[in-house]
Amino acid sequence: MANKEKNINGDSVNMSNYLIRAKKQSNLLESKIEVMAIKKLETDLISVPDRDPNGVEYTYDAVEFKSDELKTLMGRKGGSFYSNLRDAASRMMQRYIAIEEPESRQFKFNHYYHDVSYNNGTFRVVFENGMQPYIKEIQANYTNLSLPILWSFKTNGAFQLYTHLRSYMYKIDSKPRMGEKQEDQECIVKEYKLSELRVDLGFVNLEEDDAIRAEAKKARPNWDKIDNLDKTPKYKRWSDFYARVIKPGIKEINEKSDIYIREPETVKTGKGGKITSIKFYVQYNTKYFENGGEDVDTGVRTVHADDGIEVVEMYDNMPPEHLNAVMELLEGVDISLKDAEILLNDADDDLEEIRKAYEYVKTIDHVENFMGYMRKAIQEHYADQQQTEVAYGSQERAEVMSGIRETMHSEDVQMAAWKRLQSKDDYPLFLQYLESQQLTEEVFDLAFDTADKIKMYTKWVREAK
Repeated sequence: MANKEKNINGDSVNMSNYLIRAKKQSNLLESKIEVMAIKKLETDLISVPDRDPNGVEYTYDAVEFKSDELKTLMGRKGGSFYSNLRDAASRMMQRYIAIEEPESRQFKFNHYYHDVSYNNGTFRVVFENGMQPYIKEIQANYTNLSLPILWSFKTNGAFQLYTHLRSYMYKIDSKPRMGEKQEDQECIVKEYKLSELRVDLGFVNLEEDDAIRAEAKKARPNWDKIDNLDKTPKYKRWSDFYARVIKPGIKEINEKSDIYIREPETVKTGKGGKITSIKFYVQYNTKYFENGGEDVDTGVRTVHADDGIEVVEMYDNMPPEHLNAVMELLEGVDISLKDAEILLNDADDDLEEIRKAYEYVKTIDHVENFMGYMRKAIQEHYADQQQTEVAYGSQERAEVMSGIRETMHSEDVQMAAWKRLQSKDDYPLFLQYLESQQLTEEVFDLAFDTADKIKMYTKWVREAK
């Protein structure tokens, strides 16, 4: 039976069930990069040209990420993550994937990525052409996955178990019946052989040696054999696998996602009663939908940048009274509670900063993107700059200062300003602060452009006072 769900909003991605259920080893960061790369193929596809030995031209599908997006994918608000990204790029380049072909129902063992690289704050993923049927324009047998839910997971076990089990939820015709207890909701049962579950969740290295690769390349691999061939098994015993992977994964899924997993049931066979299979009982999560369904807060959101490209960013949940205060302040402006929370996060929960930005934005004619102007005004402290200009004594002087601010966008002027900041007495203290965030001066210099360096330094100065 094909699984085809409605793409409910821009904060979701359609993932082929063949890809979700494919056999591959992947840690949490790599899995999040994979999902975001597939999402970006919808709008930010890059075609990489190449030629075959006969000179025939063809292209690979590729996407790119910026540093801020990758920080969020790792669940971090700051600190050094560059070595993790370099390691991820190196590992992903070696990744093989065993994927069941739709027509033959046999497994095919292929490279997943043609090239993966990380340079100067940009992470590039180039897919192998053989992966196109599973990553682009998926029309059938897919699952619509919520990106905020995926980004919120902190353990790889939760991420992998969620995507696998979520891909079978099409068997339940409707969302949970409100008012009924969780245990009374409709349920599906999915049974896995223990060896195959370990492979599915990425705890067996399919690239470890020739014997494993040879078995994985078969049309119908023996997963018991592959599991036994693994020379570096992790959590081989069920008790360890359950305690370290399954139990914490279920806990995180039940707390954060739209599905609820009851206590799994083990199936024992043979005279010794060896555990050979696991049964999962899965329902839609009533708590998730009672809290607003797809609008539930997970600590991560997808937003549109100025250039229209979707990026992800972390945020803090704000108290209802603070949200109401923003709505009252901006009465008459068409914004949502989510918009109010975004502004509060930008303003570090300071209502006065939002008020000043609002007064500034009201002086601008023909504001087409109110939220865009407001966020920029808060982040760049435009209202404070405007007050400084007026303090110089005249409208003419204010216009001159505005002109100076506009020229500050040029790279030459920004570089000169940055060099002056580097000569200040407190700059060594700023470097110590970067070190405390596990960010060396060399990496800081390579990964951030001049404007961002200035912003980080000035923010540090404000917070240090």
